[in-house]
Amino acid sequence: MSDSSGIVNPSSHLDSSLVELQNIIEEKSNQLTEVDVKLEAALKEVAKLDPQMEMNRKLLKESQINCAHLENCLNEARAEARTHLCAAN
Repeated sequence: MSDSSGIVNPSSHLDSSLVELQNIIEEKSNQLTEVDVKLEAALKEVAKLDPQMEMNRKLLKESQINCAHLENCLNEARAEARTHLCAAN
């Protein structure tokens, strides 16, 4: 920056650089606040989903046990049907 005589004033250049840096810092601070809000929302969502996931895990395990039990029942019924078929012949 220069005054009316054309001489560069280092102080005004420094002030302008300082203002520019302050603006950059404020912008970055605002971005950080936005990211912090988004992160907090994501953490709350994860906390909400965790119990649901645990419940689904338990239901899956119970379903697998029920499926294995039904498969055993089917195999027993087939074996019994073969026995009855052989006895009928």
